[in-house]
Amino acid sequence: MKRTLTFTTFGLLGALSTSQGAFTLLEDFEGYTTGAISGQSSNWSHDTSAGQADGTVGSSAGNQYLIQGGANNNHTKFDNTTILIADGAIGTYFFRAYMTGDSHVGAAMSPLTAATAGNAWGDAKPIVRIGNRVGSGANTQLYAYNDNTYTPLASDTVSGAWYNIWVLVDNTDGNRDYDVHIQSDDDGNYATQTQVGPSGLGFRGDVADGDLQSLFFRTAINSNEVYFDDLYIDSTTHNLVNPVPEPTTALLGSLSLLTLLRRKR
Repeated sequence: MKRTLTFTTFGLLGALSTSQGAFTLLEDFEGYTTGAISGQSSNWSHDTSAGQADGTVGSSAGNQYLIQGGANNNHTKFDNTTILIADGAIGTYFFRAYMTGDSHVGAAMSPLTAATAGNAWGDAKPIVRIGNRVGSGANTQLYAYNDNTYTPLASDTVSGAWYNIWVLVDNTDGNRDYDVHIQSDDDGNYATQTQVGPSGLGFRGDVADGDLQSLFFRTAINSNEVYFDDLYIDSTTHNLVNPVPEPTTALLGSLSLLTLLRRKR
C-alpha cells in the first residue's frame, strides 16, 4: 500500500505509534501489473482444472491490490512454506479488505500448499467471510466460520471503506481457534481497533491439522468484488499492532532539518 504523506503534527504522532512489530510482509502487490495474478508470482495459484477464474490485480492511485469476485467458487491461493503458523504454535494474520458492494467473499487458511492439491474450499479452514450471508438481508456484514456454523462478527460494516483485519490464530492441539479484530480509518464505527464476534472461534475441521501454509480468497454466491491488500503474518504470537509501514524516519529527518533551517534565518 502506498500512502500520501500529511505534514501535520497529528500525522507525525500517529505515524510514530505505528510499528511493524514482529510482522513479516507476505504480499503488498506493489510492482505487479493489472490483470491475472497467477504468473506474476510463484506464490499465487488457482485450480484451472475446476474452471475457477483467477484473481486479478487492480490499481488505484498507484496502489495495487488483489481483486476477488465474480462467479461462485472462484478462488485464489497464496502459498508460503517458509514463514507460517506452525502446527502447535500461535500467530497472527493481518490483511486489509475493501467491499465494493454487498459481497460474499471469504478468506481461509490451510496446511495444504501444492498448487494441484488443496485448491478446493473444503480443503481449507475458512475463517472470515466478508459480506452478507445468503438469506441475511442486504446489509454488508462480516461473518466468521465457527467450526461448521456461521457466527456474525459485525453487522454495521459498510461498502467503500478499507478495513484492517487481525486474525489471532491458536493452532495448538485442543484449541484450533481464532479471534478477529478490525479497525478502519474510513468507518467511524471502527475508528478504534475493536474485537468483533466472540473469542475462541473454531476452525472448520474439514482437513487435517498442520502448519498453516496457505491463504485462500474465495468468491461465493453472486458476489461483488472485494479488494485485499497488505498481507502480513506474525508467526510467533498474537499481535494487534498495525504492521503497514509508515514513512517516519525520512519524514522526521526532513522536518528536523526544516526546523533547523528556519531557526537560522
